[in-house]
Amino acid sequence: MDMSRALRPYVLWTSSFRGYTDSELIDSVNSVKGDLKVIDVKCNQLRSKYEDLYSSFHVAVTVNVECFKPAIELFSTAEAWPIGVFVKKYFKPRRDGSV
Repeated sequence: MDMSRALRPYVLWTSSFRGYTDSELIDSVNSVKGDLKVIDVKCNQLRSKYEDLYSSFHVAVTVNVECFKPAIELFSTAEAWPIGVFVKKYFKPRRDGSV
């Protein structure tokens, strides 16, 4: 397999009290990526328990495998996101519903 063509998404969970939109978060990724070659960015709003208080998003940043570590280092920092956005690695819910 040609590793230069292998792609891998770095999946994040974001939450904010300000109510950012998916397009604002995608713009944030594109503005801070610098020389990092981002192939694709997908952002989906998640259902929040208190939708009038905060919004949460599933953000998938797809990069080449050789750029995966720099992508983790960049997009895991608070400085990569607008003020007030909390970011963590996204973990899929388990099938049995437990955390």
